[in-house]
Amino acid sequence: MSSNILYAGAFGSGVYKSTNNGLTWINQRVGITNSYVRSVYVLNDNTVFIGTNDGLCKTTNGGSSWVLSLATLNSVSSIDYDVSTNSLYAATYGTGLYKSTDQGASWTPLNVFDPVTNQTLFHQWVVKVYAGNSLYVGGLITEIDSGSSLFRSVNGGSSWSQVQRGLGIRSSVHSISLDPANPTTGLIIG
Repeated sequence: MSSNILYAGAFGSGVYKSTNNGLTWINQRVGITNSYVRSVYVLNDNTVFIGTNDGLCKTTNGGSSWVLSLATLNSVSSIDYDVSTNSLYAATYGTGLYKSTDQGASWTPLNVFDPVTNQTLFHQWVVKVYAGNSLYVGGLITEIDSGSSLFRSVNGGSSWSQVQRGLGIRSSVHSISLDPANPTTGLIIG
């Protein structure tokens, strides 16, 4: 990827692109069905995904035009990509988690389910890949009766475990940052 090309989502204005390292910006929203952009994931200079209030849009021509890749009833709050498995994840605030293994051509819903409490985390703020086929999801605490709303999967979302069970921590999770040197255990949640 070019270090001079930047993309920025704007809540209510769509997407902006800079080709000169942020000195100037151009609004690129042709084809975007909802201009309230909540998340951006840049796969390469030309392929970019944005999460909006009604789904996920994709461009393959550097933002000149966008197509709706995933229609959702709720906002796509976070997007991440697993380069080792070619899996794209979209976390929504109300409709759960989605996975695509063909760069957004088709999607599969994943159930972030706590096997101990039998509760599902539908309201998600963040998804973060930390290793091949392994990811964290964080969301709204009121959907889970005990522990926290931070979940981990080590099999691409087929099954989940609650990360903070038994620690006395009760919190919603809005963001996750990983330690690049030790991503499997070094994380900060907000």
